[in-house]
Amino acid sequence: MTDLATKAPSFRPPAWLRTALIGRRPKRTLARIVVLVAAVLLARAYVVLPIHVRGTSMLPTYQDGGVNLVNVE
Repeated sequence: MTDLATKAPSFRPPAWLRTALIGRRPKRTLARIVVLVAAVLLARAYVVLPIHVRGTSMLPTYQDGGVNLVNVE
């Protein structure tokens, strides 16, 4: 009796797909993602503030339930 787990083929994406998604240098790609996430979080905390619109007093300029970004000063 054979063990099916040892016979199962492992899935490997094609090389072009890995290069397109991750790049040729995975460590550099990871570093770029970390820097980008940090920049977005800092910008959201200190530069812009998302405001949710509630009510219809500013129709048609602002829609009910919309999100606007305002400067934080």
